Order: sequence, then C-alpha cells, then structure tokens
Amino acid sequence: MSAQLTNSFPGPAEAGAAALATIRKAMDVRHADAQTVGRPLVGAVLLDDEMMSMTGSGFVFRCPGGARFRYELGKQLMAFIPDGGADEARLFQWGSVFGAVAWLNDLLPLHASAVADNDRVIAFTGQSGAGKSTLAAALVDDGMRHVCDDTLILAPSCEGLLAIPDNKPIKLWDDAFALVNARRAEAVASVPGKHYASVAQMCAEPLPLTDLIYLEAGEGASLTAITGGDKLNQFPQAMYRNSLHLARDDPDHHAQLMVMAASTVRSWRLVRPIDPVSFDETTTEIANLLRSHTKA
Repeated sequence: MSAQLTNSFPGPAEAGAAALATIRKAMDVRHADAQTVGRPLVGAVLLDDEMMSMTGSGFVFRCPGGARFRYELGKQLMAFIPDGGADEARLFQWGSVFGAVAWLNDLLPLHASAVADNDRVIAFTGQSGAGKSTLAAALVDDGMRHVCDDTLILAPSCEGLLAIPDNKPIKLWDDAFALVNARRAEAVASVPGKHYASVAQMCAEPLPLTDLIYLEAGEGASLTAITGGDKLNQFPQAMYRNSLHLARDDPDHHAQLMVMAASTVRSWRLVRPIDPVSFDETTTEIANLLRSHTKA
C-alpha cells in the first residue's frame, strides 16, 4: 500500500527543488496597501475566522496588530504592515502564514525544529517551551547542521518525506544563550525575553526526514521507539496548524501523507532533564543516543 501511494509522487531531487522554489518565491514578500491585500478571494471559502480567510487557491491573514498578508498559489506573499507592526508581522509571516503557504502547496508543515546529521534529518517536536529550539541549536556544537526552527516544511517524494530548509532566523529565550553557541541578534519585541539568533552550521539542501522525536522532561536521558497505533496517534499532534489542512477536505492527500509518515519516518520519545548545570553533558548524551539508535 505504501509503495503504491509514494510512487505517485516525484523523485526526491525533483520534489525537493520544486518545494524550495515554491517556498522561496512565496516568502519573498511584496508590500502593498491594505485595500489591495484585503480584497476578496476568488473561489469557495473553505475557512473564515477572525484571523484567516482561505480558499483552495489562496488566503488573507489578519494579524491582531493590523498587519495583513495575502497569498495566491504561484505568487509572492503580499503584505500590508502598519507603522509599528513590523515585529508582529515578522512573527506571523514565519509562523501561521508560513504554515498556510505550505498546506496550500500540498506540503506538510510540522511544529518542529530540526537538524541534519550527515544525509538525513532528525526533527524535534513538543509543546511550546519543550526546548525544541534550544536542543536543535545545541546539537550544532556536536557536529550537526541546523535545518529549521519551530516550523519544519516537508515535501512528499516517491522515497519519503523531504525536510526543506528555510533559512529563517532562530528564536531563543535569553537564558538559552548561556547554553548554546548561537549569535544573538535583535530582540523579538512581541515576545519579551526572546531574541533572534543564528548558528554556525546551516543545512542548505533538502534531505529525507528519517526520525521524529517527541520531547519530554524527566530524570536522565532515554530514547524509546514509538510504534504501531501509538505512532499514528501521535503524529497529528506534530502537524502545524492542522485545522488549515482539515479545512481543505482532501482525504486522499491526507491519507498519502499519513501512510508516508508511518512507513518512512521513525518516531521516538526522548526524555531528558531540563537542568542548565548538566546541559552540555546531557546534550552530548542525547547526540550519542540519536546516532546509535536512529542510524539507518
């Protein structure tokens, strides 16, 4: 069954190049006035709430502070950003708006940070505050390359799901800078206590996602495989803004993505202590666990 479904998708090189081109074009924002950005969408409305109006070919997104985004398939994002709204707009552009662009282009966004270890990608998911960003940044010091922060875009191919690097800046809490080798940039004004950051080693090419790690706090560091029904039940929790995908009402594509995730991506539960004093030692232990347990 999985072979039949995945064979309907292009090869990895083609799928990765197409996804990269789509994301880069879409996220290259063009500024416009509020009336142009907010004009009515074409087609049947699939979702219409306080922040998002969406059809099968585009959406208008409304930030609480007044910024607006408009996207139509095959085009650049358009944005209206009022005075004083740049910081909020930047957050939503690389969060909810980014995820909506992915869903409309038949890509799969996960709420995850990720690193590349040689020719494969390992992603970390969990609730906000679970330490996804900090762990991914820290693993760069153990020889891995940073793929993405907080939102991971996946492209389906005939060989599995490809992680698409986005090159957006990392966001870290201030206390994380004492733990990781990251360069602090400007403050995230909308989120007091956070700064944008960058790390030394970035991944530039699409690579297969082989492992999805669910983060939990606990005693010691342990990595346990998630299998069977638990694996399928867990996966939707990692999907980013799944309500947008459900609004499209495309059960065939949804089934293909779920089968592909189940058949080509291993799932794990990583329990580790949240302790700044032992952070370096724990990170090294995690890196060793990941390389020994998730090796192909």
